[in-house]
Amino acid sequence: MTDTPEDDFSMEFDFGFTSEDELKAGELELQDQLGATQVKLEGLRKMIMPLLLQLKKNPDKDVIKWAGADRVKQIDTFIKKMDAYIKS
Repeated sequence: MTDTPEDDFSMEFDFGFTSEDELKAGELELQDQLGATQVKLEGLRKMIMPLLLQLKKNPDKDVIKWAGADRVKQIDTFIKKMDAYIKS
């Protein structure tokens, strides 16, 4: 077998494999993305849990009193806050 420089061959066909370094880089990028997603999910949980815990109070009462105009204002504010957090 002779030593032949790579320049003598067409590199169009890559045989379908990648180097270990490329795989590690891809794995690290995926881990970073998963970590960022986990942080976002934990943040959303912290935002939503107070509402759920408040709704859970006084289970013996069937009606929750929450004035309509105030309810709409507070919900709209929360939606804007949540949307801004997700986009950040």
